[in-house]
Amino acid sequence: MKRMGIFIFYDSQGTVAPYVAYLLESLQTSLDRLLIVVNGDIRKQEKEKLRKFTPHIFQRENIGYDAGAYKDVFTQYADRKFWESWDEILLLNDTFYGPFYPWSQVFETMQGSSCDFWGLSRHPGGMVDLLAGEVPAHVQSYFLLIRRRMFLHPAFWEFWDRLPYPGSYKEAIRKFEIAFSGYFTEKGFCGGCFAEISAGQKGLPKIPDIYDVETWIRDLGFPVCKRKYYLLHNYIGLQKVFRYLEANTKYPLEAIKEDVHRRSMEGKVKPYNPESIRRFCLAHRRIYLFGMGNHARNIECFLAETGVEVSGYIVSGDAKAPKAMSLKDCRLCAGDGIIVALDGKNCREVSGKLQNRFSLKQLLFPDYGEET
Repeated sequence: MKRMGIFIFYDSQGTVAPYVAYLLESLQTSLDRLLIVVNGDIRKQEKEKLRKFTPHIFQRENIGYDAGAYKDVFTQYADRKFWESWDEILLLNDTFYGPFYPWSQVFETMQGSSCDFWGLSRHPGGMVDLLAGEVPAHVQSYFLLIRRRMFLHPAFWEFWDRLPYPGSYKEAIRKFEIAFSGYFTEKGFCGGCFAEISAGQKGLPKIPDIYDVETWIRDLGFPVCKRKYYLLHNYIGLQKVFRYLEANTKYPLEAIKEDVHRRSMEGKVKPYNPESIRRFCLAHRRIYLFGMGNHARNIECFLAETGVEVSGYIVSGDAKAPKAMSLKDCRLCAGDGIIVALDGKNCREVSGKLQNRFSLKQLLFPDYGEET
């Protein structure tokens, strides 16, 4: 069994973060060859870090996200004769932390499956706010293994030849990740995922919610956590994950903390950015939360661990809970600040009301903009 891996690397600062180095090191015993595709610029000394893991580095202009990178690999990097040397091709990127368990456990679990392509997880489908509509269920592309029967078929090359370079993140999701499963299923190939097979082997009645990261890691033996799941409005759950990993795995948690801090300093942790919250709290005498639901509980927990006490809560309706006040009766000093602790829909609904009552300097809204 000969397995080739194609790893897509992108960093806006051209830096190889510790979590990336750990991931690449973990792949050494699972791959016969590793190709690292660098999207965009990278510092010379950082590129040398990548050479520790493989001499095969393909640098390209950062066009088309991961989809464009894979397209260039399959249409420009080597001729089709080259791919006949392999039994499996693994596509993966740098959008997750891990592995928390050896990759060998994943490959052993999937070895007996009849899938022509498989990933670690499958998006259940349904309404997706980011894509402003409903999407079909599909195997997620951050870790995607393709077997020989499929990648030697003419349909495989047709897919890449016809794939346009996506111009946005949303377009990349629709035209690559979602389209991949649909296209190859229609061509008669079978897709699957580790999470489903693992759940069946462990006797679980159903797959846990995709955001229940602790259960996935603990009960499914799931080896990774997507970077985008580091959400401050899920902070309580994240702390459970960290405690579990610390007690039950050898994964260096400092690698996650370093990455979150760096991305936070660059303004890339959304919708609640830890660095933005820190600066906001330093700039105000007292801190209030608008809302008392799940978002507020998690934000308050995060603030408590950073030494910030919440002075009270503001709600749209009647205030019946301790330390709560209704918006209509709220009277704050100019030096007080309000963190809006709501989901995207409710945040949009109250935005105008809050800006009519308070200055923008007093308000910190979450950023529900498009992911990058």
